[in-house]
Amino acid sequence: MNDSAVFVVDRLQLAGILSAARARALDIATAHGLRIVHTIVEPDVDLESLLDYIETHQIAVAITPTHRHIQNNPAWVRTRCDLITTDPPSYQRRQQRLVVS
Repeated sequence: MNDSAVFVVDRLQLAGILSAARARALDIATAHGLRIVHTIVEPDVDLESLLDYIETHQIAVAITPTHRHIQNNPAWVRTRCDLITTDPPSYQRRQQRLVVS
């Protein structure tokens, strides 16, 4: 993994709240030593497409205002990368896949 992050936001936030939400996400990313490499506007992409993007580009962290922006499915996102939400603030580590031998 690298230090890259994606910011997932919805269309309503594009109307004016986006700059404040993105600034908050940038502050959080910087505090964690991350850089935001892409902003993804939901629902332009479905969750499966988001996860494919994360995997293809080896994104370390997805940052989103709430779980609603990722279809209320943080566990699914955490199968591919860490997850940061800004409201409420939380940092959830990627789920480790168990290997049965």
